[in-house]
Amino acid sequence: MRKFCCLFLLALATACPGAEHRLKPSVQFSIDKKGARPTDRIDLIGVPWANFSRGFLRFDLNSVKTTSPGQLKQALLVFKTETKSNPNALPLEIAVMQIDYDPAKADWSTPGLPDSTWPKVGKYVNIDHAAQITQARKVTPGDGITAVDVTAEVRDWLSGKTPNYGFFLKIGPKIGGLPNSPAWNVSLKDFELQIDSFDGIPGESPLDRETLAIYPSALLPPISDPYYFLIFVGEKTRHPSNVINMMGVKRGQARPERGILPLAWQYGPQTPAKTEEKIVNSYTSRANRFLGIEVDEWQGNRRAGEAVGKEEDPNRVTMNDKIDWSIKGIIEAKKINPAFFVLVYWRAEDSIIPLLKMGYPDLLVLEAQSNLHKRFPKNIGVQLGGVIKRLEFARKLGVIDKTIPLFGFFLNEDEYHPDDIATTAHVEKWVRTSREKFPEMPGFAFYAGSNTSKPGSYAAELLKKAEELCYQYYILPAPEVSILSPGFESVLRQENVTVRAQAESPDGNPIKKYRFFVDNRLMAESENPEFTVKTGLYGNGRHIITVHAIDSKWNRGVAQLPVTFELPPRK
Repeated sequence: MRKFCCLFLLALATACPGAEHRLKPSVQFSIDKKGARPTDRIDLIGVPWANFSRGFLRFDLNSVKTTSPGQLKQALLVFKTETKSNPNALPLEIAVMQIDYDPAKADWSTPGLPDSTWPKVGKYVNIDHAAQITQARKVTPGDGITAVDVTAEVRDWLSGKTPNYGFFLKIGPKIGGLPNSPAWNVSLKDFELQIDSFDGIPGESPLDRETLAIYPSALLPPISDPYYFLIFVGEKTRHPSNVINMMGVKRGQARPERGILPLAWQYGPQTPAKTEEKIVNSYTSRANRFLGIEVDEWQGNRRAGEAVGKEEDPNRVTMNDKIDWSIKGIIEAKKINPAFFVLVYWRAEDSIIPLLKMGYPDLLVLEAQSNLHKRFPKNIGVQLGGVIKRLEFARKLGVIDKTIPLFGFFLNEDEYHPDDIATTAHVEKWVRTSREKFPEMPGFAFYAGSNTSKPGSYAAELLKKAEELCYQYYILPAPEVSILSPGFESVLRQENVTVRAQAESPDGNPIKKYRFFVDNRLMAESENPEFTVKTGLYGNGRHIITVHAIDSKWNRGVAQLPVTFELPPRK
């Protein structure tokens, strides 16, 4: 699931002299508000209250052959820069285009498609909305050769995950009318896309293979339910509406072969460890031993933009180095095993933002416990209004679709504060409110206790009711998904295979989005129920195709089938 992934710049002094592929642009032009349209270069100008320009760039990648998307080693966008004026040192921003356009007709009012205009945000149509500006790579323009790492973008284009509509180039703020912005004048030319591949296909570790068997996308829950249902601390009883599919690795029920992902507990930035080496090693050592981790105690000194006092949270992290080292530990663990699942327990602290900018974690679990065990002070619980405020912060950060709430506790009656016992009415309100107010959230989490696994206990019945409600609110409304082609266990010998899906919501909701996976990779997200797989990108052998369908109410359904790619050797 990589919906919030800020891209980072690698601006290099020199290009890669031994690149296997050196491509010239198939489309190159800039256009300003007055209609000037050079094609031998890209001119980015800004004249306050008068004129502004944007640039467009596309490369034909048909000549680039890789056996696997992971085989791409590096892609550099190289060009010459001439800065005529840029007194405020505004950055050059390079972003991926999100829509197709006709380069012969594109202007400030239309991308050149029939009866179309540039995308709209609110009521404002804007040329800048055509690109993923929030994920732009930025470099301060100077004079001479500039090289920008665009490996991730080119890999997505080659794999078919996103269409190759090219790059969008800009300097200065978003254009809304003609704002009184600083002046600039920068010219770019001699563009070249330099692509290098690994000598061999990177090997897949045993952990990769194990994880792929459980998580078809490496980020999503077992195939039966494309939701995360996590239990923290406790275990469950068996009943027809069981939904829980994630729990601590030490729990006896945490069996991947039964569709439950086991997660090793990991001390977060509040760890007593005091050195970078120890903190980073605590993450990387788990990447070699487990399928995933649940990172606890990710505190900070600000929560949802507001200061957190010592009285409010005595455990707040005040040593920012520990946050930086924990982030480094997660990144290094992902390098060891990209399929390693990272979950972080979170209270809406701002300290998570640097990790989000790196594209992690895989899942945020917002701590939302209101009915506490009597050993904890009652006033540290979070009531529903506070939970909603924190979830609104997650939505503001753009990560609500990778956040789930942790409600609880699920205990026996005598374990609560006498005047604060959780009931089935509480549970129904938690689940219903979460689903109605934040339908984008991909699941629910339960903070349990030791008695939830004892049939007939108050705690077990309370947890059972919560699972039944999750089944009612999440699973039953899910669209029915079918993969019409290819067939189950098909042997596919063609280079391009079209995956055709069909989905129908039991409530008649329109299907808004399809997600197509090959093995653990999300390859495409589209309103179209069809996706063409380039089989040569994956190599011969057995592969898993997975399709998720999401309706207008954010209900999620899924279908999956195995196939075999059997292409003849290339001559």
